[in-house]
Amino acid sequence: MDGLFNVRGTLLTVFDGRRILERQGSADEDGSVLVIETNGRTVGLGVDEVLDLVEVPADSLDHRESLPGVDPRLARAVGRSGQRVFAVLDTDALLAPLLT
Repeated sequence: MDGLFNVRGTLLTVFDGRRILERQGSADEDGSVLVIETNGRTVGLGVDEVLDLVEVPADSLDHRESLPGVDPRLARAVGRSGQRVFAVLDTDALLAPLLT
């Protein structure tokens, strides 16, 4: 657990995305917290940056195997928004070890 975050009067447990993904570096003060519902719980996930929020139809996403180099245990699917390619994280798998 990285800390607590007050969202409209409700305290959320916040986890550091860098630590979960075993990446080097420290959280930046200008980072963001994503509010995620996973396994019946609402938690915060600290990230360095949010580039964009896009809504894509489920049938426009490809299987995770189509993006080489991404850990298939953590990516649920692969999609495109304009020229950007992105991975849809499997937040259930990502946070499961921390929430059990």
